[in-house]
Amino acid sequence: MTKSSYTESVLKAITDARSSMENDITVKLLLSIDRAMKNVDDAQEVLKLIKMYSAHSDATVVGVDFSGNPTVGDVKQFLPLLRLAKENHMKLSIHMAETDDKGVFSTSLSNEYFIAAETFGLTCEVLYELSYSSIDYIFSDDCHKNSLKNKWKSFKTEH
Repeated sequence: MTKSSYTESVLKAITDARSSMENDITVKLLLSIDRAMKNVDDAQEVLKLIKMYSAHSDATVVGVDFSGNPTVGDVKQFLPLLRLAKENHMKLSIHMAETDDKGVFSTSLSNEYFIAAETFGLTCEVLYELSYSSIDYIFSDDCHKNSLKNKWKSFKTEH
């Protein structure tokens, strides 16, 4: 399976899920460059796919995720590509050794909030403000951000 056919399969699954879901759900896709890639040409191909699919995927493909084992590979070889992504107005997410992988660490976002509250003595109000302010940093347009903020405000008044 090629990177392109894999991406098309994922996009089709997202489209199918959107049409069959009763809830309103927003899915954005970041195509990944794994720092363990041996060949920079593979990473270049990912950028070409992002450029192509971001123009044709109903704003589903929004950027690049740079991730992978931080002890493998040399990040310097990817810096020109990451600069090129930025110059092409691609969203960029960089992951370096964080511990939020539900499949690996058997956790959830709710549990992560609980741990943060316990560890740092955060109140429910502070947790709400943290989650609310994070909306400003999602890879979406202002209309969608405002819609989410309104939902957060409604949730707060209802609870």
